[in-house]
Amino acid sequence: MPELIEAIRQAVRSGAVPGPDLRLALAQSEDLALLLAAGQALRELSDPAEQLTHRRVGILSVCPPGDLEPLLRACLVGAGVWPELIVIPPQAFAPTLAAGGARLGADLLFCLLDENFFLPPAPEPAPAGYAHTRYDDTRYDDTRFEDTRYEDTHDDPTADPTAPSALWPWLAERLAMLRTLLGTALRAGDAVVVLHTVPLPRALRDAVLGARARAALTSLWHRLNASLLALADDHPRVRVIDLVGLLAETPVAARADVGQGADPAQGADPGQYSPGALLLLAQEVRRVVQAGAGLSRQVLAIDLASPLWGDATGELRRTVARLRDQGVRLLLVGGDVGGDVGGYASGDGDAVGPVRELPLPRLGAAERLRRAAGVLGLPLDAFVYLDDSDVERGAVAAELPEVAVIEAGGPPDRLARLLLQHGWFDQQ
Repeated sequence: MPELIEAIRQAVRSGAVPGPDLRLALAQSEDLALLLAAGQALRELSDPAEQLTHRRVGILSVCPPGDLEPLLRACLVGAGVWPELIVIPPQAFAPTLAAGGARLGADLLFCLLDENFFLPPAPEPAPAGYAHTRYDDTRYDDTRFEDTRYEDTHDDPTADPTAPSALWPWLAERLAMLRTLLGTALRAGDAVVVLHTVPLPRALRDAVLGARARAALTSLWHRLNASLLALADDHPRVRVIDLVGLLAETPVAARADVGQGADPAQGADPGQYSPGALLLLAQEVRRVVQAGAGLSRQVLAIDLASPLWGDATGELRRTVARLRDQGVRLLLVGGDVGGDVGGYASGDGDAVGPVRELPLPRLGAAERLRRAAGVLGLPLDAFVYLDDSDVERGAVAAELPEVAVIEAGGPPDRLARLLLQHGWFDQQ
């Protein structure tokens, strides 16, 4: 969509914030090239009038961050955030995290991890130009940053990943180090800290020749990722993204090769995260920032008379019911106002209702949404609109660009995914 990129560039050149229609297009896009171009075009974005919600985000990486910065910028602007992104080099990962973002004044710290943070050092030197930094020479106590020596086990044969039965003590020690760093960070500052699970590289798994040993290594890696996910239970300001789970359901490679964005001529490591994997992370960080800033949607406007609700599986109805159960307001904007919508049955036998019924006259969906926003005392950017009518969706998109309009084509299970995948209704 070159028109979208050009419109963003024009807005930035004029000192204006991209309008709600442009931001919504970014929020709904899955186009990697478009989002990368948009993130680069938004580098000089200014917002002196503070039309957007300002957030300072630190990117702390132990490995090459690739295109994460422009992708995250595009995703955050799409959510209505003016982001100040601060990229910390790998050499400063540990002390910056230990400071809890206080030195950066950050609202959120995102930690980009890879397998090398947890694995024993490779016996052979890293590829030329690879700037990865290990932190085996630093230990942190529970209260303050200490520059003491970390026990050197580089030559310990029991830490060989090809001998999985002896690998867990090393992984557990690295986890303990990360947990201590995290505890120090949470005491030192008030930033939200976001981590993620780490995929096991296929090259490492395939280097283990025995099938049982490969299964043992994979089991240990699942245990490592389960421990990372459990860190979110330890403190309310910790979030953990399940990158491994996202990669399992998304047709992108976890790591780049020469054909997927890594350029050895520029010193890029072919083993770094692929642009597609970085986009998944950027989208999930956007969801965390969006929910924390109170920018998530609160109302799902639907037409219960629509043929969309006649699907045999009831997947869409169950999805709407789950949203309702978690506090999302359901608003009837089509069909006969005042009808018995509260008793609408979902596929599992429960009612989707209560659905908010408003005394709205027989008007088009756009005008109904406008009046409903006034009655509910909510801004239009708190609404998501779902309808199978091309005419009504087009009118809402044209007249109310702040409203997120769900394109209702395809089977109901696809529509349910579209309703959920962007995290419109995410909560903290």
